[in-house]
Amino acid sequence: MPLDETTATIQYRAARDIAAARFNFPNDENPDFQTTINLPALQLSVRGPGGEEVGPDVVVTDTKGVLQMVAAVETDHTTNETSAALRWRTFATLGAPFYLYVPAGMAETTKKLLKDAGVKGAKIRTWRYIAGLNWQLDLTDITHEFDLGDLVPPLLGSILGARKKARDPATDEERARREAQEVEQDAERQRRREEQRAARMAARADEPEYPHTTAPRR
Repeated sequence: MPLDETTATIQYRAARDIAAARFNFPNDENPDFQTTINLPALQLSVRGPGGEEVGPDVVVTDTKGVLQMVAAVETDHTTNETSAALRWRTFATLGAPFYLYVPAGMAETTKKLLKDAGVKGAKIRTWRYIAGLNWQLDLTDITHEFDLGDLVPPLLGSILGARKKARDPATDEERARREAQEVEQDAERQRRREEQRAARMAARADEPEYPHTTAPRR
């Protein structure tokens, strides 16, 4: 990545490449999905929990306009308390899976920011460009596994961490495959929720009306 790129340019390039790698819709598995990138300018807004309009960096909807998943793409300069409070907290409450992409090496910082801001459910991913591979995009999934290192002295914790890394056989291809499976599973769960919601609305429409009562039906 050229060193003279601005933060906004880097963020746009990363969002574009991440969308192509992880949210490449429509595809054979989800022909009804479509991906919108809200960088460098807002293209598709989403209604927030308070009725406000927000613009996640990556938005995936179906052909009916139903939100399926969103993603935020941050840089070294935007992975901070402000983003956690004003962006991540809102994106995590939109009723769809929320993926948070931060620069490589900032996963632990991001976990702390999420915890301090009270943000739950964010799926953390890290990104970087590899200079020796023609600036190829490299993505890593960050898990929230229980870590014994939090309960033991730092030295033993680092030993456990080293052992955990040594016995982890996951390759980049396997991580990408797991990510794709997780995206598909999230999409399927979202689809089921929408079907159940539509069924409930249809059932309510078939209920007889009671014009002589003022009590609300629940």
